[in-house]
Amino acid sequence: MLWPERAAGATNILLIPVLLSFVEVAAGLESWAGAIIPAVAGFLGAILASFPFDREIFPRFTFRAWRRLVTLLWTLRAGFLGVVFACALLMPEKPGVGMAVIAGGLLLFIFALNFGLYLRFLRGMGVLRFPDERLRKIVAGTVTRMGVREPGTWLLDVPLALAFAMPTTGELMFSSRLLEISSDEEISAICAHELAHLKESKCVLAGRLAGSMTLYPLIFMRPAASVGPEAMFAMGALVWLAALFTRKLSRRMETRADKIATDNQGEEGVYARALEKIYCDSLIPAVNASNAKTHPHLYDRMLAAGIQPDYPRPAKPKRMAELSFLIYLAFGILIVLALAYRSSN
Repeated sequence: MLWPERAAGATNILLIPVLLSFVEVAAGLESWAGAIIPAVAGFLGAILASFPFDREIFPRFTFRAWRRLVTLLWTLRAGFLGVVFACALLMPEKPGVGMAVIAGGLLLFIFALNFGLYLRFLRGMGVLRFPDERLRKIVAGTVTRMGVREPGTWLLDVPLALAFAMPTTGELMFSSRLLEISSDEEISAICAHELAHLKESKCVLAGRLAGSMTLYPLIFMRPAASVGPEAMFAMGALVWLAALFTRKLSRRMETRADKIATDNQGEEGVYARALEKIYCDSLIPAVNASNAKTHPHLYDRMLAAGIQPDYPRPAKPKRMAELSFLIYLAFGILIVLALAYRSSN
């Protein structure tokens, strides 16, 4: 029941400032360059205004912890998108040295993120630390049980229960919140899942690297626009196909990692309980709002792990709250009126 409101709140942080700025430009009140400042101010205001909502959902959030988490997440999201957007704006329409420098520079940046820059950024933000003795022992024990090489391990200081594998660098990350809510056996089962990602084939690793470049073709928007609508369509189709390939690959690898974790759990049912605990702590539905996710539904993951949940399979939650659709409809009408006003003057 809560998920549509959360989805709407996250989307509104971006859409409302953008739509307001577009209305300003459409009405002739501001130029595109002049609309950047109010758009950024609206974006920052929308983020700050989301704190009471987030605190209501997660009472454990202090303002300091929330601020660090939001700064981290939006810096990662907006930072990468900002680099791609800047490259698209600076990209010349005609092939030449400038095009090669921008395209090659972004390619190097993406590879640097995959091969260590991402971890350096987290350390620079002060949220990545060396693991404590408990986590080191859990990882060492899981590695011994699975007969694999021990990876580099990090503790991610965020108030959400998370675990990540970095296949390109062979490292694992476990959040401090995960360690708070989980037993050693549950963390070990999650560790087995993440270790499975580090054992993926070189072909899969190449596919993941290719997937990290899904948005890369967008930097050629200006050259494509100068060629014609056919080139723009082809570029959009390429991005869509790359995103589809990446999602399908990730989904297949998550299913594989779930099976390996189930086969290497300490006792039957531990892995399923660990997954359910993470979803419950983050208030994520047991059935996703759509099938277009990198992870299968929790309900199906628990069944695959050999555990029948003690509740019937829930219906899919709505994708977004109805009020947000009304807001977007109102903005659409406002934009049409602004354009009509501008044309009449």
